[in-house]
Amino acid sequence: MNMTRDSSEEELYESAYKRIYNMMCSGTTTVESKSGYGLSLEHEIKMLKVNKVLHENLPIDIISTFLGAHGWPEDVSKDKYIDILTEEMISYVAEKNLAKFCDVWCDDGYYTAKESEKILKRARDLGIEPRIHTDAYSYIGGSDLAAHMNFVSADHLNYTPREVIKKLSKAKVTGVLLPVTDFSVKHPKPFNPRPMIEEGMTIALATNCCPGAWSESMQFVMMLACRAHSMTPAEALRAATLGGAHALSMEEEIGSLEVGKLGDMQIWNTSNYEDVVYKFGGNMVEKVIKRGKIIVRI
Repeated sequence: MNMTRDSSEEELYESAYKRIYNMMCSGTTTVESKSGYGLSLEHEIKMLKVNKVLHENLPIDIISTFLGAHGWPEDVSKDKYIDILTEEMISYVAEKNLAKFCDVWCDDGYYTAKESEKILKRARDLGIEPRIHTDAYSYIGGSDLAAHMNFVSADHLNYTPREVIKKLSKAKVTGVLLPVTDFSVKHPKPFNPRPMIEEGMTIALATNCCPGAWSESMQFVMMLACRAHSMTPAEALRAATLGGAHALSMEEEIGSLEVGKLGDMQIWNTSNYEDVVYKFGGNMVEKVIKRGKIIVRI
């Protein structure tokens, strides 16, 4: 966090550009990029501005999420910081149209479900759609809140009870599952996708590329989803593509090959899509196509 605060917009741009370029070479055509490592108006806005420039300069889409409620500064009480979030930061983000989504970390030691509701209701009132990090290390009601308020997505879901999974499915909340995170931290309770699939819930896979779970490859994510979480290759592929589109409210535009969608495609150098799970450690991508134009040729 201190490194992020100390970095200029130019330095953040250069480092993010390299990561996104590597993601493109692994087949990614749309990236959600969250703030959350500044925890002040100045530094959170700095990250969102960098996202905007990246979106303008790169051939893929960068979708911004404001994650100011990732924690709170050491020199500010949580209650005071919530006031800053709801009265200053979210208002500024909405006014300047800097983010499509607003996110909160709801878990033991972070934000309660009640606190998350206050923050995310404010965001929705100002036209920014809510999503939530929840149930990663405890179940304290964040996933219930996601179902009750019909959030776009809920991330992690390691401790989500089956009865709440049913509510999430009925509310059409996309569950964003993070295999690299569970692998990186040796999670004591890795997420279980099977009850979610059985209850008809839409699930997505994501890299969650961050200091604690550094991966730029969705191919690696799919491999872990199958080998560590017992998803089938078909389930993993769907979650990584159409599921990801649902998590961004973009399923009418991207995520599957259908007439009328944007023409975002990957060409893999293999005769069997299951090889992305079987032959792990490499890169299956031969070409990446964005909006019908080749942007990567390997």
